[in-house]
Amino acid sequence: MRCLLPVAVVATLLTSSTALAVIGQTDRVPAATLLIPYFEVDVDSPTGVDTVFTIQAATASAALTNVVVWSDLGVPVLRFNVYLTGFDTQIISLREILSSGALPQTASVGQDPSNTISPQGVFSQDINYASCAGALPPAALPAGIVADTRAALRGDSSVAAGGCVGLPHADEKLRGYVTVDYATACSNLLPTQAGYFVNGGGGIAGNQNYLTGDFYIVDVGRGITLADSAAHIEAASAVTGADTPSFYARLVAFDAIDNREPLSSSWGVPFTQGETELFVWRDPQVTPAAFSCGGRPGFYPLTTTGLFGFDEQEVATVAGPDFLAERLGAVAGRYLVDSDNFPVASPTGWLWMNLFHTEGSAPVGMGGQGYVFSMQRIEHNTGLPGIAVTGPGVAVDDPRTLENASQSPVSAENLNIRPIAVGSTGNAPGSTLLVPYFEVDLEDPNQADTIIRFRDMSPSAALARVTLWTDLGVPTVSFNTYLTGLDESVLRLGRLFRDGFVEATGDDADDLRDFISNQGEWSQDINFPGVCQSQNLTAATVAHIRAAHTGQFSSVLGGCAATPRTDNIARGFITIDSVTVCAAGLPSALDSTASVFDTRRLLAGEFLFFNRADRVVYEGQLAAIEASATEAQTAAGQATFYGFLNAHAGVDNREPLPNQWTVRYLNGLTQYREIATGGTELLVWRDPGAVVAPFACGGALPAPFPLSHAEARVFDLESRGTQITTPNMFPIASQRVAVTSLLLPVTAGTLFVDLSAASATGQPTERPGYRGAYIVALSGDTSTSLSQSTATQAIMHANTATEQ
Repeated sequence: MRCLLPVAVVATLLTSSTALAVIGQTDRVPAATLLIPYFEVDVDSPTGVDTVFTIQAATASAALTNVVVWSDLGVPVLRFNVYLTGFDTQIISLREILSSGALPQTASVGQDPSNTISPQGVFSQDINYASCAGALPPAALPAGIVADTRAALRGDSSVAAGGCVGLPHADEKLRGYVTVDYATACSNLLPTQAGYFVNGGGGIAGNQNYLTGDFYIVDVGRGITLADSAAHIEAASAVTGADTPSFYARLVAFDAIDNREPLSSSWGVPFTQGETELFVWRDPQVTPAAFSCGGRPGFYPLTTTGLFGFDEQEVATVAGPDFLAERLGAVAGRYLVDSDNFPVASPTGWLWMNLFHTEGSAPVGMGGQGYVFSMQRIEHNTGLPGIAVTGPGVAVDDPRTLENASQSPVSAENLNIRPIAVGSTGNAPGSTLLVPYFEVDLEDPNQADTIIRFRDMSPSAALARVTLWTDLGVPTVSFNTYLTGLDESVLRLGRLFRDGFVEATGDDADDLRDFISNQGEWSQDINFPGVCQSQNLTAATVAHIRAAHTGQFSSVLGGCAATPRTDNIARGFITIDSVTVCAAGLPSALDSTASVFDTRRLLAGEFLFFNRADRVVYEGQLAAIEASATEAQTAAGQATFYGFLNAHAGVDNREPLPNQWTVRYLNGLTQYREIATGGTELLVWRDPGAVVAPFACGGALPAPFPLSHAEARVFDLESRGTQITTPNMFPIASQRVAVTSLLLPVTAGTLFVDLSAASATGQPTERPGYRGAYIVALSGDTSTSLSQSTATQAIMHANTATEQ
């Protein structure tokens, strides 16, 4: 089996500046703190589970970090420093540390005069931290400390802690979570101690947003590897003041001197009963300490305000706080979604989880931040037994207030008071969703196929306009999908391209018996202007999209609209817009007036990309694009998402996507064979910058293709950088590119690309040359150590490119 694993992809700036981002959203941009929300380690078996995580300096500036390992009840049990030259990457195995005590070997220039431990690259900074003398490079941990740390993380008595600090588990695995803070000096201080945080970043923890990272939970014995991006938590001077929510609020008397943005308390995540596991990190709201073994700390179990399980007809199953207390009570835990743990009546749907709670001295109305990601086995969708995918949940409240104590689903108003992170993407609902790339085999359902799930995250009804675009950015067909509040819709592209099948939906007027778009107890069901009942595509339309998306002549378009193909696979990308009118027509005709666009941020979803014959699976979060009619950066003259359709008139009010990205790729990686790969592939969406019209078949591609880019550099794992002069690396609007085809001089490393273009007529006046983009990095696992151990293997969510 060939698996696709997620690899870090983040929007950042090549300089030491940080990306365009907003406090209050977990954007995939460089941050001052990384959270690995959950880990498991089996130190007793060579084929047992391990957790591997990466830390990367996303800028040219050197970065010193403080890594802290916490128990699953939130007690710090181990800390160590990791130094990074600019653009450096460190891959860290918790099993290696907790088995032998071997810590990552890094050192700043003062402790590395020969430049061999942490080499300096031509584009990277390497500076001296005098405080690290004698601390870096670190010596191995003494055997006694290793044994005591293992006991603490296993839930046994710890000599250093003076009791137990974690939950006991019969399987002897070590569990907990990890934080990585940008540090100003080497120090033995922990985040729980005075002097670690000083307002303005003057303590041990600094405020520079330089870090990116991801993590892998690797179970060789079961043949399963989970992967996800670390939660990227930014620091900002605006996060300060009494009773201000912040990530480390409980450790700094709730006055936010840590300056770290908080995480959300309410999360939405799709589920399949008996097949979905939730990985949940929660803020305990107190500073946990050791307790008598056999007992429980006073705060445990953490309470939960509520959980709703919605099926695809918005019928809700409600779990109350008392039921959930024993099931979501840990600071870091792993939970199976089934009838015993979560009373969900439907086989599939999505969960709305409100983790709000208040403990100890936390101010009233401030509490319950968390982070949720899931693993889901997907046999029912793909027919591939044992395949699993992972992905982050969607944050659905404003974490700056953390006042979501209601036991009802979050309102549309709460969704739309969130800060807008213009120019970055995060785990939040949007006004437009982007499927950056799809493939569908037109004849064989066992070959390439793509399934999209999207939902209305609020009780307010929404109207979604789904548009298919060719890989050159020519729209081919649009249709409406009506969503009652909290509704979910599934788009199966194989059935669409083969049979013209569109899921039946209709607003209140077009669904008189409440049969095709059911109104649930908490959901709104209203009317939108126009005829909103969905219809299957006609035979003529099916013939049109099959031709158009394979680069063949379309009689509807009067020419070709895509890169010509001979493999009978349709390709392209998809947009899903929240709109106000049920209207026919394509975006190029409709988007000339702002009245079509809804600026409410209600939509979220995932796309599943798989090939049964090749046993390839990938699931990723849809890019959520936010809108605002009041933001200066989404007005006329700006580089809005749909600006290329209307001379940047700003009528869509959609934020642009980032134009600069760093992508970590794993070709030929020999370290940590469990995450080594047979090659990394990139799914790349690019703003074409202009309306693309159908063209004469058989000739050259029309302008503006091939798309150029402003700059590209590649860095190896030791931060050594090389300028890349290859032109047109990503030449069209939507593509799947093997990194090996780019002929990069570094086998495994990090690619930085600035996908801007030169200024030209018709481009945004405020940001000439700006071109938004979206990148997903996938790595195919060919490791024999996994495939020999069991017939089942896992694929993971890979949407972890970093935005610049």
